[in-house]
Amino acid sequence: MRSAEGPTLFIAEIPEDQQPDQQVVLKVTEESLFAADSGVELETPFEDTHFGTRMAAVRDPDGRLWGLQAPASAGDTN
Repeated sequence: MRSAEGPTLFIAEIPEDQQPDQQVVLKVTEESLFAADSGVELETPFEDTHFGTRMAAVRDPDGRLWGLQAPASAGDTN
């Protein structure tokens, strides 16, 4: 869901055997420009999503998990 140029809200169905969770997702203009600083751990590298972007996850020094969303590569046809 999105209102004009405001933030996007994405709601996913959670299987009954999993605990609901929240995650902040930050938009990056290009995945190749992202480099984790010391103390930031790359949990999952950028991967294609079924909704036409690329997502990665990082963990900050306090243990919080953050999502990163980048546009699909120019050659992708998702």
